[in-house]
Amino acid sequence: MSNILCTIEQLASSRSLGLQHGNTQYLAVLHENNVHVYINRCPHLQIPLEWEPNDFIDGDSGLIRCATHGALFLPSSGECVSGPCAGDALEVIEAFVREGIVYLA
Repeated sequence: MSNILCTIEQLASSRSLGLQHGNTQYLAVLHENNVHVYINRCPHLQIPLEWEPNDFIDGDSGLIRCATHGALFLPSSGECVSGPCAGDALEVIEAFVREGIVYLA
């Protein structure tokens, strides 16, 4: 199985993408020209963060949002800064970009 997750072009068009790779759901975020990849699972309820496809970024704050209970996470680290899981974090997945393609490390 290839470790290609998406392209930078796909990610740049929406700032965040929900992606399935194998049996795992990922969240890729483009923040300050850096790609960050997390497991798409809220640390509070262990459920996917979004209700609508690719709707991860809070329009007011620019932070990653859990649609279920409104927890907010820093795009650069996955740290929860507001909500019932404050102090916890999204699970970080190592990834890298080469020639416009985002790969899982």
